[in-house]
Amino acid sequence: MINYKVLGINSKCATDGMSYEERCRLFRDVGFGSLLLWGGEEETPLEKRVDVAEKAGLYIESIHAPYVGNTYIWMDDVKGEAYLQKQIELARLVKMLGVKTLVIHPEGNEGIPTVNERGKARYKRLFDEIERLGINLAIENIHKADTLKSLLLGEDLPHVGFCFDSGHYNIWSDNCDMLALFGNKLRAIHLH
Repeated sequence: MINYKVLGINSKCATDGMSYEERCRLFRDVGFGSLLLWGGEEETPLEKRVDVAEKAGLYIESIHAPYVGNTYIWMDDVKGEAYLQKQIELARLVKMLGVKTLVIHPEGNEGIPTVNERGKARYKRLFDEIERLGINLAIENIHKADTLKSLLLGEDLPHVGFCFDSGHYNIWSDNCDMLALFGNKLRAIHLH
């Protein structure tokens, strides 16, 4: 679950021009205790970023999966399978690094997908791997509440849950009280 006593920050916040090591020291020095790390490509490999943060005294709260291409998971083509495999590989890396939570977007910037059985079946494979690994998967609210509903309602998986993003909620809530629907599955919070 979420450690509400430790204040965390996105490792990329407001630090243009600073090295990753400088950012970690700054975050620690101003009172942050944990980080959300980007799981995509960066100049510093993810494994090294985790090591540097931990040496600076920061706890890695979660790793955020890349979301470019995530709409493909709902489509009937090789891109969907490839994206699913990238998510599974990242989940395995998250486990290897000792991080407890992987955050994902269920839909992306390529367009809002139509929820379908193909996509749900792919997500089921990801959920099965998450349960096997014993890490948390936090599915973030993005564009449509229906996407989250299709993935989370009716599922009773201990490690698959919800990431509430206040900024996304304020833009795309669909007049859906997501905390009332998914609050019992809360695994991460993004405030902005």
